[in-house]
Amino acid sequence: MDFAPVTEPKPDISPPVARPAGGPRSKNEYGFREFLDNLLALLSDDNESIVTYAARALREYDTEEVREGLMKRLANCPPACVGEMISTLESLHHDGCNELFHLLSRSPSAEVRAGAIDRLGKNMACAEAGKILELLEAETDPRCVASLLSLVGRLTPELPAERFARFLAAEDSRVRANAVELLEKLPGPVDSARVEPLLTDPSPRVRANAMRLLWPSEQDRLWKSLLEELASKEESRELSAVYLLGQVPIPQEGVALLIDRLKSPSLQVRMLASRSLLTCQGQIDPGPLCLLYMEEVNEVIRGNLMACCRRSEPESAIGVFAAMLGNAELSVETRATAARALGDLEHAGAIPALMTRLKDPDARVRSNVIEALARCPYEGMLEMLMPCLEDGNPRVQATASMVIWNLGGRQAIDTLLKMLRSNDPRKQASAAFALGEIGSVELVAPLSELLESLAAGVVMTEAQRQVQKNVMQALTKIRSR
Repeated sequence: MDFAPVTEPKPDISPPVARPAGGPRSKNEYGFREFLDNLLALLSDDNESIVTYAARALREYDTEEVREGLMKRLANCPPACVGEMISTLESLHHDGCNELFHLLSRSPSAEVRAGAIDRLGKNMACAEAGKILELLEAETDPRCVASLLSLVGRLTPELPAERFARFLAAEDSRVRANAVELLEKLPGPVDSARVEPLLTDPSPRVRANAMRLLWPSEQDRLWKSLLEELASKEESRELSAVYLLGQVPIPQEGVALLIDRLKSPSLQVRMLASRSLLTCQGQIDPGPLCLLYMEEVNEVIRGNLMACCRRSEPESAIGVFAAMLGNAELSVETRATAARALGDLEHAGAIPALMTRLKDPDARVRSNVIEALARCPYEGMLEMLMPCLEDGNPRVQATASMVIWNLGGRQAIDTLLKMLRSNDPRKQASAAFALGEIGSVELVAPLSELLESLAAGVVMTEAQRQVQKNVMQALTKIRSR
């Protein structure tokens, strides 16, 4: 239904009007009172989308009746709608913080209480330590308890650790993990005897938090335990140890062990090792990471490795990838990947090495070099790439056009339209793809013209069918924006 919320509602602003035959009723078809009643009624609908819409529309009506209606519906609200309804209540109330605490203390629904805690976490100005501690004492739902412990940790009150020690024995792993994190932030000594059992907890996160808490006083013993876990032939134990290596201040030997795990045939082990490298505190040599980047096939792991290179010594990584890019004895695949890697570093120091390969014999390398240059921070990049519009390869021309357009160069469109209107299917296919990526509405007409001319042909070649496919995909992209 198309009910448009009014900006400044006034009672009985217009008399009810007879509903026309067929079609939805809008606010202009009847008075304000009936319109508001309709929105409140929609809160009880079985459709989650309608309930969400009604909750959002009611933000325009700051009345006690609306607040009561929202509170009543929250008692049995679909989980997917909880966040929207709480946001509406918070925006309506003159003191949104009190409204949130009211929900936390009185709502029988754990889902609603969890939603209110989430809102408090996003608006820490409302999070009063005293009230949160009271709620924590009364809360029984594990998810809510874990979230409240996290809020207490963010407030870092001056409280004794003993007050929260009982949560270390909770059945829910989220509660145990958050309790350990809270103990880390509190002043004063921690009873190691209470934390020690958590070193063998079934939850990796709980074990990691416990190890981090005890690490300053038990480093030697815990490091030996980690090495034993890594040496295990059970993948689950190895994964646990790899995760833990990223959670504690390991010695340099630990960094080498993580890098070694990046060679594992197990995707899970490699993924976790790359994440742990991002968080570990040791010194990382980017040389081995560059070689592993070239061999890795998973894009997420590649991204993590590149982030490690940027964080440690990007200049060293540039040297490694630049040497690969310039080595004519290496395969085209390797040199093209090296060009992409230099772009992933997003460092101005990669520009000289990339510029030397703009005339590379292989079109794929040239195309990747152009894309990489576009990611390097340099004000004069547009002028540097303009000659690439005259490259003899359609793929390179299309890549250059997309990059130049994104940099603000109008000339890119002219080049692509010229390619589109040529009789060369390779140029037409590349141009259509690039124009779809640019996505300007003005490109619909020339693309449609080409599509019509292709359809008028009696028989299309394989190359022309590829052009047709690219044109249709380009039009779809443009029209969907």
